[in-house]
Amino acid sequence: EIAIVGDVALYATAGDKRVAGVRAGADEVAIDVLGSAEERVRITGWASRKPARAERRDPQGSAPLTIEWDAASGRFDLDLALPACGWTQLRIACR
Repeated sequence: EIAIVGDVALYATAGDKRVAGVRAGADEVAIDVLGSAEERVRITGWASRKPARAERRDPQGSAPLTIEWDAASGRFDLDLALPACGWTQLRIACR
């Protein structure tokens, strides 16, 4: 009930240099978002219903993220800033 498109600002939106390690569970999807230190990234996807929550997890800890969801199209977008290490794990809960 959820699909990750990736960073639509890039030519290869879900290429392995931006999105890696996609893991799906019964209640959530987790992806590793890769890039440069302090880079701002916008991740886009689709969900059949509004995602319950989103958070980032990396060496700096974890923090909730605001997720924008359009009920008519199912599209969601969220913005995150990569930490100094240049990667974070993004978790989106479906329920």
